[in-house]
Amino acid sequence: MNYYHDDASYWNMLVSEYEDFLTNDKRVSQNTTISYISDINALIQYFQSHKVCLQNLEAIFLDNYIKKLLDENYSKKSIARKYYAIRSFLTYTFNTLNKKIPPWLSIDIDSNFKHLPRDINYTSLLKMLSTPDPDNAIQLRDKALLELLYGAGVRISEAVDLKFSDYIHDSGTLNVIGKKEKQRLVPLPHTTLSWLDKYITESRPRLIKRPSNYIFVSDRGGKLSRQRAYQIIAYYGKITGDKIHPHMFRHTYAVHLLKNGADLRCIQELLGHESINSTQVYTSLDTENIKRNYKLSHPRG
Repeated sequence: MNYYHDDASYWNMLVSEYEDFLTNDKRVSQNTTISYISDINALIQYFQSHKVCLQNLEAIFLDNYIKKLLDENYSKKSIARKYYAIRSFLTYTFNTLNKKIPPWLSIDIDSNFKHLPRDINYTSLLKMLSTPDPDNAIQLRDKALLELLYGAGVRISEAVDLKFSDYIHDSGTLNVIGKKEKQRLVPLPHTTLSWLDKYITESRPRLIKRPSNYIFVSDRGGKLSRQRAYQIIAYYGKITGDKIHPHMFRHTYAVHLLKNGADLRCIQELLGHESINSTQVYTSLDTENIKRNYKLSHPRG
């Protein structure tokens, strides 16, 4: 087999041989095989668009592919699954061709994640937050959304799904409903509270077209969609010259808390993360302790 080919038929042949290996030699289940092949074909499409063949394959191409998956908002768990399918395929292929397996192909996925900058540069963050014009109704909404993403570390889907019943104004907290309907209380810093209130009292009444319980509304007055929220973030990200996606706000929130001394369990609770070691288990901390850690640790607390 020619080591230098990058055309579709050559890749298809390699994938077909690997599929036979999974099915007949490894006796992998049909569902797992289908999943692996789907992940591998997606990678090959990326390789072909960048003129990558086995001969010029380098670690940077795989790193960039993982970054692409992160930008598309795949979870670490999904990316890890894809990575191990890809690594298995490439290892098998190099062995089949009697070629030396590149040392970087043995690197664990966690090492790849460590090299990926996912938080927002603080200068860029401040520029994004200061760009919207608070005298413009739509931009004031954008300002409140950006401040909330950084100030509370909520997922973009959690932000657009927030209702007034979730906003506990007296205590300055949000009752956030996360994945699998898990609820958590998230305290808001004074700056975020101020901009959220300003949007609710000054901007939202000018945008709303019909009664709605959702806090964030679209330019046309309906519920702000997740897709539109993505566009808003991308727009302000371009102004800073950076490619910003929603999860980067969440990561920046956690990084800044950690750097300022917040307890790791507190951050885990604030983010609604499952424990790394215990599936479906959340670290349990009382609300007052969470608020105390937050106020002491967040730059805007």
